[in-house]
Amino acid sequence: MKKFTALAIVMALAACTKTTEVKVPTEAEFEANPQLLAEWMSKCTQGEYSNLSVDEHGRMCGSAQAASAALSAKSLAKKHEKLFQ
Repeated sequence: MKKFTALAIVMALAACTKTTEVKVPTEAEFEANPQLLAEWMSKCTQGEYSNLSVDEHGRMCGSAQAASAALSAKSLAKKHEKLFQ
């Protein structure tokens, strides 16, 4: 019985332990550092953040997805800027 009680207490403490907070870079930080963006997008699509709930995935990967879209739009605009001159 003592072993069961000790095990229950250890499991309760482990369940209450909060994981360390991950600092999510901002969209501006991603745009300034394309390598960071590539690493983060890899985590979001195939790595440690790919299996999160919808809300958590949005919080962890939203700014990376927005930065990726912004950089793609800038790249396309630069590529086709002669059409608008």
